[in-house]
Amino acid sequence: MDGYAGTASVNLGTNYMAMMDDFYSPNSRECANWSCSKYRYFNGFAVGAVSGGVAAFYFDYVGGAGCSSDPRKDVCYVERSVGLTEQQNFANWFSYYRTRLMMAKAGVSEAFVKQPADIRLGYGAINQSGNTVDGVANTDSIVRGVRRFEGAGRTAFFDWLFAAQASGGTPLRRALGDAGQYYSRQDQQGPWSSTPGLAGGDAYACRQSYTILTTDGYWNGAAAAEQQAQGNVDNQNGPSISGADGQSYSYVPKAPFSDSHSIPWLTLPCITGAVTCIRAWPTECRSIRRIRPSGSIW
Repeated sequence: MDGYAGTASVNLGTNYMAMMDDFYSPNSRECANWSCSKYRYFNGFAVGAVSGGVAAFYFDYVGGAGCSSDPRKDVCYVERSVGLTEQQNFANWFSYYRTRLMMAKAGVSEAFVKQPADIRLGYGAINQSGNTVDGVANTDSIVRGVRRFEGAGRTAFFDWLFAAQASGGTPLRRALGDAGQYYSRQDQQGPWSSTPGLAGGDAYACRQSYTILTTDGYWNGAAAAEQQAQGNVDNQNGPSISGADGQSYSYVPKAPFSDSHSIPWLTLPCITGAVTCIRAWPTECRSIRRIRPSGSIW
């Protein structure tokens, strides 16, 4: 059951089905790759009826004679019934939190449902490629460009989030690089426009922008698509960025981003991700010259 994208339900008071442990079943991966003959328990075991549901229950290990050497004996356990409150807690966990992907959906949705309409939000996913985003074809990782977080766009974000499924590897560096490429756009439909997705808007600099990357583990797979983002960027001086009032800034290597690693894929995952971000940060807005009245640049 998927509480985010499904409508099925189970009455835990009458139709609970316990799982079967098939870790050492004859068809398991372990038995296929190694010999199961040395395992006393290789056929799996059921902790409940093999067909037909019952009221929710669980077994509590109580120990006893011989249980330390053979903990799978029935006498080592006592059956416990599950009350209504426990049934609801279990149902909530199973429907919304039982996998890492579900937990990510829960955290993201809880954070963003509280956000106001005047923020601008775009979104994407790893292992996405060849999308057309706001007039630019062959865009990877990005699913939709930034929009005001309101109306149909707000609904579309949550629909997309709840329907998302996991597949493929974990090319986090490529995804961060693609986000940087998106932020480097300077056309009228790009992320800096007052009307993203539509022509005729004005491009504003100094708009605070962030990339939030949610993942279930370490990166693997492809590096950032842009060649310059694949080097040891965090240990190199960045280009000079000039504002309309004469102010300028350039990135100077410093902790925690600079390091002694010359090959980016040998660095720690979090630092490698930072390499990609540092490449995007000083270059994404370098030719936009419309500065806020404060004269600040970033």
